[in-house]
Amino acid sequence: MAGEAILSFAGEIQKQIQADGHELSSLHLDEATSNKLDSYLSHLPVSTSTSYPSIRRRLDHAGTELWNSCTQRMTNCSEPTSSVVLCKVKAFAWAMLDTAISNRSLGSFRVLKTAYKLVKTCIEHGCVAISLKVIEAAAMRLDALEHLETDVDKARLRQCNVHYYALRVHLAWLQGRSDIADHLFLKLPESITGDTCVLDLCFKVGSSALSCSQYDVAAKWLGRGLEQCKLLASSSEGSDVPLQDKELLILHALVRANTHLDTHDSKDNLVRTLGHLKSQYSNMFSIRLLELEVLARENRDVERYFQVLQDALKVMDASESSFRMILYYTSKLQDSPDKYFQALKRLLIEMITNPCLQHELEHAFVRLVDVLTGPRFSAQASLRLFEEVADNPDFDKQLLSVEAQQACLMVFSQF
Repeated sequence: MAGEAILSFAGEIQKQIQADGHELSSLHLDEATSNKLDSYLSHLPVSTSTSYPSIRRRLDHAGTELWNSCTQRMTNCSEPTSSVVLCKVKAFAWAMLDTAISNRSLGSFRVLKTAYKLVKTCIEHGCVAISLKVIEAAAMRLDALEHLETDVDKARLRQCNVHYYALRVHLAWLQGRSDIADHLFLKLPESITGDTCVLDLCFKVGSSALSCSQYDVAAKWLGRGLEQCKLLASSSEGSDVPLQDKELLILHALVRANTHLDTHDSKDNLVRTLGHLKSQYSNMFSIRLLELEVLARENRDVERYFQVLQDALKVMDASESSFRMILYYTSKLQDSPDKYFQALKRLLIEMITNPCLQHELEHAFVRLVDVLTGPRFSAQASLRLFEEVADNPDFDKQLLSVEAQQACLMVFSQF
């Protein structure tokens, strides 16, 4: 395909993007342009059969302009169909850059870096087919770069290989080929210092597997991610907050995956991982909830469960969602009325002073009355315990709904 034809077509697309208005979120190409664009993309990499420097410079310039226009447009685009169109146009813009830069040039690093950005963008918008086309074209350029006779920056080349195989792994996973993903993962260049790109890959695949209830697969990939965390931490100087945040996410997901597995190794991993989380992040509400979830799945020690619940209350924020979650885990103590009452009482005390939690407060209050009217407590004990709650100086400031008032009457009806 002639370079002039490509440049002419790029100009047509640029005009349509600009004419459609940057202030609009939607974008539509006319049918002829759309069909022609699909035809170009089906033949990646695009070849101009020319080596004229002037044509290559123009392709580079026009491709860069088109790429930048799409990037700017994507920041204001929330409509899925338009995002797909922009992904296609960006792929064409990249093809122009790929054509403009010789495979035997060190400019290949720039082309590969742009290709990897494009593949990630296409994946984010569900354009896996385009991603596959681009990564295949990038593979040829990467191979040519590895065989250059001139001196090549080995560190940059290695990183290009890491990003290439990481994207190949992710694409294989998205295609439902976990076997190929495993095979390609083994091709990633090894590193004694770890790699953030590999860490992010492992977390993406592991989290995806976890959301699909593929718990053994999730544990495997999250475990790989944890190994990368350890390598990166050992090679970093001082505190690396972003790395610590990623480690927290991986450990949290790894515990959730292992709670669903019933092997000796998974149980050991669960104990070890949860222990590490508790030692490093004991003051985090989410970690206390995770520990409660693990204990709730086991033949739990009631005393231990109750203590962790109390610890969770100490670090809980005042949000509505937090109170709902803690109320859910409190309900797990219903088989132990004494502990259930104590937990509800403590929860009510925490909620009384927050006017935004009226509904949750009444819900907890009705549950408390329900446990007091059960067979575990005598009438005298029920009244005494009820008075302990009602005597709180903040309690009489709350206006109870009809449902909550009826719950109160249930207590008094016993006498």
